[in-house]
Amino acid sequence: MNTNRPTAATLPVSPVLPGRPAPPDSSALPDSTTLPALPALPAPAAPAALTASTDLAALADLFPHGVATASELLALGLTGEEVAARCRAPARWQRLLPGVLLLAATQATRVQLVQAALRYAGEGAVVTGPDALRLHGMRALPAVGPVRVLVDRCVEQTPRVRLIRTRRPPPPVVRRGFPTAPLARAAADAVRNLDQPGEMRAVLAEVVHRGGVRVAELRLLLSRGPEPARQVLAQLAGGA
Repeated sequence: MNTNRPTAATLPVSPVLPGRPAPPDSSALPDSTTLPALPALPAPAAPAALTASTDLAALADLFPHGVATASELLALGLTGEEVAARCRAPARWQRLLPGVLLLAATQATRVQLVQAALRYAGEGAVVTGPDALRLHGMRALPAVGPVRVLVDRCVEQTPRVRLIRTRRPPPPVVRRGFPTAPLARAAADAVRNLDQPGEMRAVLAEVVHRGGVRVAELRLLLSRGPEPARQVLAQLAGGA
């Protein structure tokens, strides 16, 4: 047996080839337990919440006509206390309807009231009556009093909104950005709430002569309407 076989401790070191770096000395490598710890990554910044210093005009621009629901404001980061504080002077918002606010201190316009009524009534609501007539370009009847809105479900009435529940709301047309009842339906809903024959005639004659609505369609919609309205339609059918 060859007793001169070198042991692991006496193995010759391999020569370093020209042009190649020497292998690192393993004894110089630090132990894994002594490696410096990596610095902790910073936590992601939380989304900036709206504060009392947020510009009111800029916030109002996020919503059509400056009208927003309380739930929308809460979703943006405001708290209930902040919303309540902004409804007090000097940065005064206004509660137009339950859960619906005007993000301004100025008096609400009729357009803003219509927007508020639609937001209050919820998805699928349609403007009808005098406001719808005005949106169609009719001018015989002023838009005053409660905003009339068609809905297909039960919604609590308020003094500023007259909710008309119907099983089959008419397909709306868009007028100035609002879902609006067709002209014939808007006229019929308006006439049902009038008590002066002269006003009824003014509305019906305008939608027939200027709006191109057929008398037969109005007769169908007002088959159970006021008797003076049916008399006006009979006159219009005869060319009066």
